[in-house]
Amino acid sequence: MSIMPTPSGMLWSDRQAEPKPQPIARSRGGDPDTSHQAARHANRTGTAATQLAAVVRAVTEHPGRTSGELDNLLPGMDLQAVRRRLVDAKRFRHVLAGQARQCRVLGSRQTTWNPNPDAPTGTRLDVTA
Repeated sequence: MSIMPTPSGMLWSDRQAEPKPQPIARSRGGDPDTSHQAARHANRTGTAATQLAAVVRAVTEHPGRTSGELDNLLPGMDLQAVRRRLVDAKRFRHVLAGQARQCRVLGSRQTTWNPNPDAPTGTRLDVTA
């Protein structure tokens, strides 16, 4: 699985004839305007793509960890950002949710995360505005 930087806060697969960019960070229809602004900003600045690449790399190098345990491996990201990017990585089929177990860091029961052996190949993350 390779995730390489490209230009614009989006993710797409090389297998598509015409790339159809998809925003990484998203907000829901009922979310306040500030959530929509934050999602646009995270995509435009490349923050979401950079964080997504870091989370996928951490899961690949440390399979079977919880979000709390992965958070300890990702300096500069808070737990909320790690959890958001794990959901994004799952949506883009780079990681799979595993068995739940007690987190060694937070002490609560949490999902573990593993790399997806069938992850899309040739996927590029856009990390510039």
